[in-house]
Amino acid sequence: MASYNNSVQFATYSVRPFKLYMLNIEALCKKTIEMKDWKREILDGVEMVSFTGCVPGVMFVYGENSQAILANKKGHVLCAAAEFGKGRIIVFSHNVFVNSFGKNDTKRKNTRFNENIRNWITKNTDKGNEIPCFSDYFNNFDELPPECRILTWNGLPVRTEDNSLFKLLDWVERGGGLICGVCPWGFAEVYKIDVENIPLNIIFKAIGIAYAGKLMYKNDSDLAELLVKDNMADYAKPSDLVSAINKHPEKINRLGGLIHSVVHLPEELYIKHKSHVVEMIQKLSPDNDHIPTRSKPVESHGAKKAAMLMCDIMIRDGLEGNVVLAEGIHEFPGTFENTPEVQSIELEFSSQTHKFHSTGYYLPAGTSMGLSWSKTKKPWNIIIGLHGDELYNTDSKLRRWPKIRIKKELKTNEFGNFSSTTLNICSPFGGLIYLQSPKCTKDKLQLKLHNVVPAPIFTYKTADTWETVERYKPGLWCDIIGDKIALTLPSASVRQLSDPTMTMKVWDSVVSAHIDLLGKDPSNGRGQWVVTDEQPSIGYMHSGYPIVTHLDMADPNKVRFKN
Repeated sequence: MASYNNSVQFATYSVRPFKLYMLNIEALCKKTIEMKDWKREILDGVEMVSFTGCVPGVMFVYGENSQAILANKKGHVLCAAAEFGKGRIIVFSHNVFVNSFGKNDTKRKNTRFNENIRNWITKNTDKGNEIPCFSDYFNNFDELPPECRILTWNGLPVRTEDNSLFKLLDWVERGGGLICGVCPWGFAEVYKIDVENIPLNIIFKAIGIAYAGKLMYKNDSDLAELLVKDNMADYAKPSDLVSAINKHPEKINRLGGLIHSVVHLPEELYIKHKSHVVEMIQKLSPDNDHIPTRSKPVESHGAKKAAMLMCDIMIRDGLEGNVVLAEGIHEFPGTFENTPEVQSIELEFSSQTHKFHSTGYYLPAGTSMGLSWSKTKKPWNIIIGLHGDELYNTDSKLRRWPKIRIKKELKTNEFGNFSSTTLNICSPFGGLIYLQSPKCTKDKLQLKLHNVVPAPIFTYKTADTWETVERYKPGLWCDIIGDKIALTLPSASVRQLSDPTMTMKVWDSVVSAHIDLLGKDPSNGRGQWVVTDEQPSIGYMHSGYPIVTHLDMADPNKVRFKN
């Protein structure tokens, strides 16, 4: 009898969760269908959405109750919608859209789009009243008019207290409507905060939406508008994108790159959704043919997309201090047969010009470098590798990874002492280590580096030891630096190079003459820098800082190099 009762209890215990599970699946499917209708409601009768004069950021949509509404062919989301309790929220990737609902909007663009949003938020009970801004009530939210159904919020003030935001969330949960958004990259630059610290993020976390770092919206044309017929919002969520490709594998080359925004997410979300990017790389490059080298370049569209995604993941992980080593770098930028002994060093820099400063040290690929620094006023940047040309939009074969420069801002330290914790950075590709000074500063930067290798560096101060010591240092790349011009080339090119003092003085005079012809003082400014690259982003050579040219200019066997 006891055995029978136990079996009955077990059966009852098994069936109930199954029924609840099925009910949850049914409710989720119903909710998903309803959310798909949001896009239809909001875009009903809308052919185009215009945003003249602005460069929006990019949003990432991942919540169960959130839905991308408008995205371009690159998958960059401009508008998303969400439900929170009984209320509804619209999020934009630029405040110009938010402001178009306020009393200061005189251009009256996107009228039908805005009307649809008001109706969707109020569930078709909008009375056309003036929409107040949350910024006017964040200190006195209890004074919000009871008839108010919608609020706008452009992210200001920056130091909004959490308590005010919780009141706003509670109001939405009870049935209120919110139209909000900022330009994340612009907001971060203007107010000198990380994108993760934008006040809106408390709202976003509650509904499953995030800004993709400082990623900028890129349109497929120069027109600041998005045609609704080109809308790719259905593929904005990673799960939806992967599902669509599983159903229609032939769409992989067209859709695969849409997963790119994941790489720019805050750390917690990046870790959670990184597996989707890895899965997409495997789908884009099933034959693992996305490792670019000079002898075996990447040709197919899918494999190039995979290389770009892989490159972004490696750089992201390396910037977090994880040990990452790229494949295929033996040809460029190079690897050691046997990694030389690493060192710890202390350096000091000062500058009044926005320019590069060579440290004369090299970070081997796949090695984690520790650094600490003291700094006041404006932040400097640490750079690993001077090859800054990015190949994300090239139609050519990839002969190297599309991005190999690593760059990290060294946050300011108001006390001017060394940072208490060491920052760890790893470059998957390796490279010479540089500092980049900010504009208009007289700051001194003291720097400690760990796990680095000395590299050849020529300056007029090192000329006496160039032929005996400097040119034989083990780093794989070398800087030859004059007063007005600098060259970056493989160390293999300079192992037999005689003292280049006279050559550099000639080129210094040439650059100085050009500066003088411009009507400027040759004694000021940063001069020119030339870097040799396996694959410049455009042409044989292009201007910029640095100027970029091909590696044949550094071939020691060529007559023009010897001359």
